[in-house]
Amino acid sequence: LQSLVYFIPLLLLVGGEVVAQTSAVVARALGLGLRRGLVWREVGIATMLAAASGLIAAAISYATVGRPVLILVVGISLFLTLLVAALLGVVLPWLLRSLRVSPTLVGRPVLQPAVALVSLLIYLSIGSNLYFHLI
Repeated sequence: LQSLVYFIPLLLLVGGEVVAQTSAVVARALGLGLRRGLVWREVGIATMLAAASGLIAAAISYATVGRPVLILVVGISLFLTLLVAALLGVVLPWLLRSLRVSPTLVGRPVLQPAVALVSLLIYLSIGSNLYFHLI
Protein backbone atom coordinates (compact mmCIF):
# COMPACT_ATOMS: atom_id res chain seq x y z
CA LEU A 1 0.00 0.00 0.00
CA GLN A 2 2.96 2.29 0.60
CA SER A 3 3.92 2.17 -3.08
CA LEU A 4 0.65 3.95 -3.99
CA VAL A 5 2.13 7.18 -2.63
CA TYR A 6 4.81 7.33 -5.35
CA PHE A 7 2.34 8.06 -8.12
CA ILE A 8 0.22 10.77 -6.44
CA PRO A 9 2.28 13.69 -7.87
CA LEU A 10 1.85 12.26 -11.36
CA LEU A 11 -1.92 12.23 -11.03
CA LEU A 12 -2.09 15.72 -9.54
CA LEU A 13 0.19 17.37 -12.07
CA VAL A 14 -1.12 15.71 -15.22
CA GLY A 15 -4.75 16.15 -14.19
CA GLY A 16 -4.17 19.83 -13.42
CA GLU A 17 -2.51 20.48 -16.74
CA VAL A 18 -5.21 18.68 -18.71
CA VAL A 19 -7.99 20.67 -17.05
CA ALA A 20 -6.12 23.95 -17.58
CA GLN A 21 -5.47 23.24 -21.26
CA THR A 22 -8.98 21.98 -21.95
CA SER A 23 -10.65 24.94 -20.26
CA ALA A 24 -8.40 27.38 -22.14
CA VAL A 25 -9.25 25.76 -25.49
CA VAL A 26 -12.98 25.71 -24.72
CA ALA A 27 -12.98 29.30 -23.43
CA ARG A 28 -11.24 30.49 -26.59
CA ALA A 29 -13.58 28.53 -28.83
CA LEU A 30 -16.60 29.94 -27.03
CA GLY A 31 -15.18 33.43 -27.37
CA LEU A 32 -14.78 32.94 -31.11
CA GLY A 33 -18.26 31.43 -31.46
CA LEU A 34 -17.00 27.95 -32.40
CA ARG A 35 -19.46 25.71 -30.58
CA ARG A 36 -20.24 23.00 -33.10
CA GLY A 37 -18.66 19.69 -32.16
CA LEU A 38 -16.54 21.28 -29.45
CA VAL A 39 -17.53 18.98 -26.58
CA TRP A 40 -17.15 15.75 -28.55
CA ARG A 41 -13.83 16.84 -30.02
CA GLU A 42 -12.37 17.65 -26.59
CA VAL A 43 -13.76 14.47 -25.01
CA GLY A 44 -12.36 12.41 -27.91
CA ILE A 45 -8.92 13.96 -27.57
CA ALA A 46 -9.05 13.46 -23.79
CA THR A 47 -9.99 9.80 -24.21
CA MET A 48 -7.05 9.15 -26.51
CA LEU A 49 -4.69 11.05 -24.21
CA ALA A 50 -6.04 9.24 -21.15
CA ALA A 51 -5.63 5.81 -22.73
CA ALA A 52 -2.08 6.51 -23.87
CA SER A 53 -1.12 8.07 -20.53
CA GLY A 54 -2.69 5.22 -18.59
CA LEU A 55 -0.69 2.67 -20.59
CA ILE A 56 2.55 4.63 -20.17
CA ALA A 57 1.99 5.06 -16.43
CA ALA A 58 1.21 1.35 -16.11
CA ALA A 59 4.46 0.51 -17.89
CA ILE A 60 6.42 2.87 -15.64
CA SER A 61 4.81 1.41 -12.53
CA TYR A 62 5.66 -2.08 -13.74
CA ALA A 63 9.27 -1.07 -14.37
CA THR A 64 9.70 0.65 -11.02
CA VAL A 65 7.62 -1.41 -8.60
CA GLY A 66 6.59 -4.50 -10.56
CA ARG A 67 3.36 -5.32 -8.76
CA PRO A 68 0.45 -6.26 -11.03
CA VAL A 69 -2.11 -4.68 -8.72
CA LEU A 70 -0.26 -1.37 -8.78
CA ILE A 71 -0.17 -1.45 -12.57
CA LEU A 72 -3.96 -1.68 -12.64
CA VAL A 73 -4.42 1.00 -9.99
CA VAL A 74 -2.11 3.53 -11.66
CA GLY A 75 -3.34 2.89 -15.20
CA ILE A 76 -7.05 2.98 -14.40
CA SER A 77 -6.71 5.94 -12.04
CA LEU A 78 -4.78 8.04 -14.53
CA PHE A 79 -7.26 7.20 -17.28
CA LEU A 80 -10.25 8.21 -15.13
CA THR A 81 -8.49 11.30 -13.76
CA LEU A 82 -7.76 12.63 -17.24
CA LEU A 83 -11.30 11.97 -18.42
CA VAL A 84 -12.77 13.78 -15.41
CA ALA A 85 -10.29 16.64 -15.84
CA ALA A 86 -11.24 17.06 -19.49
CA LEU A 87 -14.95 16.94 -18.71
CA LEU A 88 -14.56 19.58 -16.00
CA GLY A 89 -12.50 21.65 -18.41
CA VAL A 90 -15.34 21.53 -20.93
CA VAL A 91 -18.28 21.96 -18.55
CA LEU A 92 -17.07 24.87 -16.42
CA PRO A 93 -16.46 27.34 -19.29
CA TRP A 94 -19.91 26.49 -20.72
CA LEU A 95 -21.50 27.01 -17.30
CA LEU A 96 -19.69 30.28 -16.67
CA ARG A 97 -20.53 31.53 -20.14
CA SER A 98 -24.22 30.83 -19.52
CA LEU A 99 -23.98 32.81 -16.26
CA ARG A 100 -22.40 35.69 -18.19
CA VAL A 101 -19.07 35.37 -16.39
CA SER A 102 -15.83 35.26 -18.34
CA PRO A 103 -14.45 31.69 -18.21
CA THR A 104 -10.89 32.99 -18.28
CA LEU A 105 -11.27 34.73 -14.92
CA VAL A 106 -12.20 31.66 -12.93
CA GLY A 107 -10.71 28.76 -14.90
CA ARG A 108 -7.37 27.64 -13.53
CA PRO A 109 -7.65 28.67 -9.84
CA VAL A 110 -10.96 26.86 -9.48
CA LEU A 111 -10.39 23.84 -11.70
CA GLN A 112 -6.96 22.64 -10.58
CA PRO A 113 -7.85 22.14 -6.90
CA ALA A 114 -11.13 20.48 -7.90
CA VAL A 115 -9.32 18.06 -10.21
CA ALA A 116 -6.67 17.41 -7.55
CA LEU A 117 -9.37 16.44 -5.06
CA VAL A 118 -11.24 14.27 -7.54
CA SER A 119 -8.07 12.54 -8.73
CA LEU A 120 -7.05 11.72 -5.17
CA LEU A 121 -10.50 10.31 -4.46
CA ILE A 122 -10.37 8.19 -7.61
CA TYR A 123 -6.83 6.97 -6.99
CA LEU A 124 -7.23 6.13 -3.33
CA SER A 125 -10.61 4.48 -3.72
CA ILE A 126 -9.43 2.31 -6.63
CA GLY A 127 -6.17 1.61 -4.84
CA SER A 128 -7.74 0.59 -1.56
CA ASN A 129 -10.41 -1.54 -3.21
CA LEU A 130 -8.06 -3.38 -5.54
CA TYR A 131 -5.30 -3.81 -2.99
CA PHE A 132 -7.54 -5.34 -0.39
CA HIS A 133 -9.57 -7.47 -2.81
CA LEU A 134 -6.76 -8.77 -5.00
CA ILE A 135 -4.07 -9.33 -2.40
